[in-house]
Amino acid sequence: MAAGRSAERRPRAAARLSLTGTLLTGTLLTGTLLVAMAVAGPLGTAAGAPSSSPAVVAPSEQAFSLALLRGVAGPAASDLVLSPSSLEAALSMLELGAHGATETGIATALQSGTLTAPALAASLGALRNALSKLPGIEIDEADALFAEKGVVPRPSYVDALAADFAAVLHVVDFAGDPSAAVGAVNAFVDKATKGLIPVLFPSPLEETTRVVLADAVYLNAKWATPFRRAATAPGTFHGPGANETVAFLHGSLDARFLIRPGLTAVELPYTGGRLAALVLEPTSASIGAYVGALRPSVLDATVAALSSGSVELAIPKLALHSAESLQGVLAELGMGLAFTDGADLSGITASPRLKVAVVRQVATLNLDEAGTTAAAATGVGIIATALPAARAVIDIDRPFVLLVRDRSSGAVVFEAVVVRP
Repeated sequence: MAAGRSAERRPRAAARLSLTGTLLTGTLLTGTLLVAMAVAGPLGTAAGAPSSSPAVVAPSEQAFSLALLRGVAGPAASDLVLSPSSLEAALSMLELGAHGATETGIATALQSGTLTAPALAASLGALRNALSKLPGIEIDEADALFAEKGVVPRPSYVDALAADFAAVLHVVDFAGDPSAAVGAVNAFVDKATKGLIPVLFPSPLEETTRVVLADAVYLNAKWATPFRRAATAPGTFHGPGANETVAFLHGSLDARFLIRPGLTAVELPYTGGRLAALVLEPTSASIGAYVGALRPSVLDATVAALSSGSVELAIPKLALHSAESLQGVLAELGMGLAFTDGADLSGITASPRLKVAVVRQVATLNLDEAGTTAAAATGVGIIATALPAARAVIDIDRPFVLLVRDRSSGAVVFEAVVVRP
């Protein structure tokens, strides 16, 4: 299991496909779902140039999605749901406020290559805008900046978040009223995910928290060919080491699919056809080994090999939920400096000096006869690198000794005992 991975998980069911009578096993993950949403294509502008084209971010989005999946799942993969889209937005907002090696580390983790932070943010904003306009598909994403009262974010930073992510600034009191502050973050997430994720942070953040960057995404997508509820029936899922009886959806549909030694894949289109769920089912290697080897080149080759045809499909109904702490995975991906006292996040605010303390994501995905509903929320908790100097109240109102001394040598130049001043 990757470092920093939370144990907060309520697994439900992995996915099984039955294509033309062949029984297969595997896992459906939001990471794979959102990869299918990305627009494939070459970079639309010169590398590093500001751009608002969704195509610019597509290669890095796919690479980051798969790297995140490998890092969180680990070799002993179990049920898991992630939203790389939500995490990428939160980290992009963070990168806009980072400088130097800290910014480079975040870019490395995001797999963004030579894209500048503004170019990445602009392209992510354009991708979000394009997906929000898909007919018959509901994809809503919201962002917010929560700042401790007394901490003044740089106007240029606030403006950048508003321009690319429509992020709204909220002033809260992490130090004086941490429960109310985290309650404000959770209320934002609850509203943005339409109640699917009522709580992102289950307990107040530490009192040294100065900034929280929050992203929330909600998806409601109907199948192009819905499954008939009357056809749903119990079936046997052949999991690692044990069989399990679960409810399976059954249906006939026209879809793109692939059946070859070692892998079966099927692409399930949603209304409109642009958005689809891509299910990848290893038939020889374990799911952990398959995920560990999954790279953009492998995914691209698989998608290119899909062919259209009629499919008799059986797949379990899904109700997946995950809660992950992602500091360890992100450090392994290259942004470890952001979690240390050496972090440079001075683009967010001039004072105090900041570092990232926690990156947490909660995600849920439900797959049924009608389609897929999913939601995810990501929070980046940012704290002061050191506690403010303590303020002491001292009354010298009893007899005392006074030494006038050389601090360098320790020599006492004058000394006194004061009893009645």
